[in-house]
Amino acid sequence: MKTSIVMRMTAGVFALGIMSLSGAWGHHKNPLVGMAHRAQDHTEDLRYEVKRHFRASGGYRYLMEDLGAIDDGLGHVEKLADHLCHDSLRQIRRHLVEVDRRVRQLSDVLDGIERGRYGRRIDCDTRKVKELLSCLGKSVHEMEDFVDGELRRYGHGSGRGHEYRDRGVRGSSLSWSWQSGSGREVRGPDVLRELLLRLGSR
Repeated sequence: MKTSIVMRMTAGVFALGIMSLSGAWGHHKNPLVGMAHRAQDHTEDLRYEVKRHFRASGGYRYLMEDLGAIDDGLGHVEKLADHLCHDSLRQIRRHLVEVDRRVRQLSDVLDGIERGRYGRRIDCDTRKVKELLSCLGKSVHEMEDFVDGELRRYGHGSGRGHEYRDRGVRGSSLSWSWQSGSGREVRGPDVLRELLLRLGSR
């Protein structure tokens, strides 16, 4: 009797854990959306710093043009990332190549401003701008690596036209299954159902 009570209590705790995990996974988006949001935040912070420190520079309009193009590209990436498939991944890759080019161009313009290439030199502390630019570049490269990995994965199968399936919490390969007494492999929420049925029959 005591063993049966303990087993039922264990099943209850297990059920709560499964429901919590299911809720977390059910609302989880693929990692690329979060990466795009982070890069957009860096871009917005950069725009604020550029307006604050470089408005008087002859290179100001080039900085703003690059930031605008970066923001547009990341906006396209965010929209396409909601429904990932082989074709959308290829489009995202093209947008990221252009965004990466603009980030490097933005860095070149900033260096030119510091060296007086666009008129009088701007005397200000540019460490914050360079730090944000470095963070933005890393975010873009992170997205490129993720997309390249997904394209390789699609390339090994008939991925074209099939939407992205989240493979676990934060993009990991976490999954869970259980071998039932009949030898049938049980996955996902069916694990809980099978366990409760077996406990109820004791």
